[in-house]
Amino acid sequence: MVEQRVALVTASTVGMGRETAVALAANGFHVILHGRSPDRLRDAREWVLQRCRAAQVETLRADLQVLGEVRAAVADLGHRVTHLDVLVNNAEIYPSDPHLTVDGWESTFAVNHIAPFVLTMGLLPLLKRAPAARVVNVSNAAHSRGHIIESRLRSLDHFDAYQAFADSKLANLLFTSELQRREPALAVNALHPGSMPTRLLTESFGTRGPDTLVGRVDTSVWLATSPDAGRLRGVYCVQSKPTTPSTHARDEELAAMLWRISESAL
Repeated sequence: MVEQRVALVTASTVGMGRETAVALAANGFHVILHGRSPDRLRDAREWVLQRCRAAQVETLRADLQVLGEVRAAVADLGHRVTHLDVLVNNAEIYPSDPHLTVDGWESTFAVNHIAPFVLTMGLLPLLKRAPAARVVNVSNAAHSRGHIIESRLRSLDHFDAYQAFADSKLANLLFTSELQRREPALAVNALHPGSMPTRLLTESFGTRGPDTLVGRVDTSVWLATSPDAGRLRGVYCVQSKPTTPSTHARDEELAAMLWRISESAL
């Protein structure tokens, strides 16, 4: 008997994450929703089930600003599933007011890169038990303005909200390429999601995208489900097409340096 495919989508109580979860449920996945609010997780589960009544949907609670909670979530999931076919690292923040997390990281970098790094590394055993596991990292075109400067990853000196976001999105791509190099059996890819009417876009950028998310999660879902995408390795995609990222995103020495920095959070 073929085991049902299992997918975890981070930050999936609203917006793009929730739409991605719905699409994966419609594709037959056992979907695990992630969020930090039990109430929102309950509501999101009901919302997904209303659209895919036969779906198997679970929830996983963790505040990505607290690495202890990320590690606890990894342990919790390890007790509940035997394998993980797809991990969609969708969570991201764009705070206008800077702060350091309890673990000492600048919060944008903590949620957008360090937490996904710790989560993914913790879930590697489950991913390796799947026959053709995939890791999908949601980056952004803003990565082209990013820089990885170690001294500002744990500091609020000269904080700039957009720069911090761009740095974290560059980190997503560097993590994608380095994880792919280290784990060639996995399909590790990243994407730019496009302009969407998410709360992050509205509150942080002061603008809006289209009035619907329908069709705007296509690249995430394509990378998670398409047989063609399953053959890609370490690729950055825009509108479901492999695209060349910035020069910094292709810097192997920078990727290795970021990996060393990130390992200190494990």
